[in-house]
Amino acid sequence: MSLRDRFDKRPVLLEVIPPGRRASEAYIKRYIEKYLTKALDFMEFDAINIPEIVDENFRGEPFYRNVEPRDFASMGRTACGDREVVVSKIVVHCRGGRPELEDWATATLQGYGIQNVVAVGAYLPDFDYPGPGVLEANEVLKAAGLTCGNVMIPEREGEAQKMLGKTLAGAEFFTTQAVFSSGLFVEVLEGYYALCVEAGISPAAVFASFTPVSEKYDIEFLRWLGVSIDAVTEGRLLAGGKEDLARASIEMALENWRKLQSAASRHKGAVLGLNVEYIHRHNFEPTLDMAKRLVREI
Repeated sequence: MSLRDRFDKRPVLLEVIPPGRRASEAYIKRYIEKYLTKALDFMEFDAINIPEIVDENFRGEPFYRNVEPRDFASMGRTACGDREVVVSKIVVHCRGGRPELEDWATATLQGYGIQNVVAVGAYLPDFDYPGPGVLEANEVLKAAGLTCGNVMIPEREGEAQKMLGKTLAGAEFFTTQAVFSSGLFVEVLEGYYALCVEAGISPAAVFASFTPVSEKYDIEFLRWLGVSIDAVTEGRLLAGGKEDLARASIEMALENWRKLQSAASRHKGAVLGLNVEYIHRHNFEPTLDMAKRLVREI
């Protein structure tokens, strides 16, 4: 089943970072049992979302520290009752260009049985990467029979127009980075929905992402990843001290989730899904608590 078959309700994704590439098969199985399988005891989710984790050097060349998302997904989906799987692919790193991506797409669907892919573009916007851009990648993935998603970044200039272009190129859903402020997110959503009406097309589903923080280090790391956490938001999170940080981040997530749901509900055909990110092992319990409380709001 494709993720699009679940768009008639507000679908829930659980995003889990795959373990390191050097991990043994036995370790990966324990990792899946401890985190993915246990998560099912506390929350209901429609699909597992597995990101591709890549470091780049100064030449823009990728280094893969983690297990390949499709391999991890193949092991994890069985433990999760054969739930749907979403994997991301940083398409600009396909050194063989479009033909390499076409082969990857065919193998993803036919070899792995995975139907849902988030095509991710360039980290460095002015760098000359060897692989196709996102719009071309969408066409490739769609032609291969995959359900294609892209990334929404509300802070990016002209994001609503960019989302429209990606939708016209085949994107059926968008995922986001972790949300800590809803204002600009709502503004982009409103703009995107209006552009879709003008173009006479249905908007793609949007999965708003949330993750807890329990240490100041978590905030610093998320900022390094590109997540927008301004000084006012950080002050709110830290106001109660370290002992209250996880609870404060969960309450903030609930507040923002309610505002996003309210905004989406005003637009016919809008689908707003939920993506709960499990990033740091020390945040496993707060992640489950956040997930349970967010899902109750749907």
